[in-house]
Amino acid sequence: MSSFALELLAYIFLTLVALALRIGTASSRLLGQEEALRALAAWRFVQGQVPEPSWPMGPVPLGLQALAFLLFGAGDVTARLPAALAGGLIPLAFFPLRRVLGKDKALVAAAISALSPLWIFSSSFADGEAIGALAALVAIGAILWYRESESLPWLYVAACVLGLGMASGLSFWTIAGEGLILALLFREKIKPLARGNAGFWPALGASFLLTSTLLFFYPPGLGLAADSFALWLSSLFGGHFSLKPLVNFLLYEPLLILAAFWGGKEGLYLWALAGFGLAVAIFGGIEGPAGFLPILLPLTILSSLGLCNLFRHLAGEKFSAEELIAFGLSLCLGVWGFLGISAYTLWGAFPYLLAFLGAGVGIVSALVVLSLMRGPKASYRVAILLLLTAFSLGEIKLARGLNFSPYVEEHLPLCRITSLEVKEAVDSLRKLSSYRTGDPSTLNLALVGNIPELEWYLRGFSGLRVQEQSQPPLEAEAFIVPVEKASPPGESYFGRHFTVREECRVMGLRGLGLLRWLLYREPLAPRKGEEAVLWVKKGFPGFKP
Repeated sequence: MSSFALELLAYIFLTLVALALRIGTASSRLLGQEEALRALAAWRFVQGQVPEPSWPMGPVPLGLQALAFLLFGAGDVTARLPAALAGGLIPLAFFPLRRVLGKDKALVAAAISALSPLWIFSSSFADGEAIGALAALVAIGAILWYRESESLPWLYVAACVLGLGMASGLSFWTIAGEGLILALLFREKIKPLARGNAGFWPALGASFLLTSTLLFFYPPGLGLAADSFALWLSSLFGGHFSLKPLVNFLLYEPLLILAAFWGGKEGLYLWALAGFGLAVAIFGGIEGPAGFLPILLPLTILSSLGLCNLFRHLAGEKFSAEELIAFGLSLCLGVWGFLGISAYTLWGAFPYLLAFLGAGVGIVSALVVLSLMRGPKASYRVAILLLLTAFSLGEIKLARGLNFSPYVEEHLPLCRITSLEVKEAVDSLRKLSSYRTGDPSTLNLALVGNIPELEWYLRGFSGLRVQEQSQPPLEAEAFIVPVEKASPPGESYFGRHFTVREECRVMGLRGLGLLRWLLYREPLAPRKGEEAVLWVKKGFPGFKP
């Protein structure tokens, strides 16, 4: 089998792994507020209603979600399916970049995009940000192939996917800004591509028109796409400063950041792109995938450059027996130190802290002895190998906890999510409807106020009414109201509180609590919650408040 075929098989394997991880994580948590708004708009579109989103959104994810609902039914997994499929295809999109980056670097970048915690997290939201990132990568690959072959179809492919990206989400506009920076940095190389290609702009305009209007099935989508760009532009000057994107990268991508510093001079322009994406996310207050993905793209390529340089350096010479012994001993001491600090965070006993400190002293001593025996270069190689091993294991742990736990708020404290109590409240209403009517979805139910998460999970109730006033209609047998409007409706109702949204705050942690959260992301962080009250008419058999 040729090396090209093996390389292509490696990309296909990484793509299948990425798809499995993203589809697997699509059901790990409930839809958040913005996800529920998008999903409701797509669901109403399938029901034959004209969706009127309360804020700008990309028409492409709206249409793809509606198609997924039409084919597979409405649900959390199908709402996130378009983003999961787009994120899963991103490793394959690095294949055209192999001639520019190098075969090894492009393959490492594909592996990072398949397995990185924030890459997986950013591809499991019910939005169009992963679609925009995929469109940008495909466009770059098509332009590079056009540059090599001078075949016009590749240029038209780039125009088509760029038009699709413009109708996808906020992250695409940040990535487009990074593309403009690249064009300025390499303007001399780009000038020949711009000559005699007047058909590119009509193709781009036609693609944008067709994708934003969903092939003219939804003409208002053109306005939605324009509003999305206007929202991105206004966020840059809106004064919504937020350090959350930077903090989340420091918490969940330490390996990428560490490896990026070994990228060398060839990655300097990528630092400019990552810095631009980070500045837009911070000063625009853009959180979630819309803020992550424009930083992840250049950082992933930077990290691939750094990791390949490191591997080349480490593999340049065979490891001696002394180096292998020092590495094995240090690894064992590292495991012992991790167990010691873990026990210390649990019980606070000083001897466990001594075990951790002793392990650290042992590792340093092993490296010093190795330096005396084989020189400083040997200690440096072993230290780098230890760091890579520790950070790689940490990335696996972070990816698992962040993306495959329903308690994701414990793992990403700077992201507000829907509480599991919402699902419990909806299940109790289904039981109530079964007791009262014999059918789990025919209860006369009222929802007061704008709570899109509840409206999404209550969409199956045929008697659901959404209203603004706090008093329920006379025929309502149960109603839900935000806690600030939860005045008792009368003696004929009883109620119970439940949490709708939660956000953990690390800032409130101190001492052992903060250390334990950094090690395990366990639910010790103080939570800030938004509550609602479920009022139910008295007299239902078998239902307890």
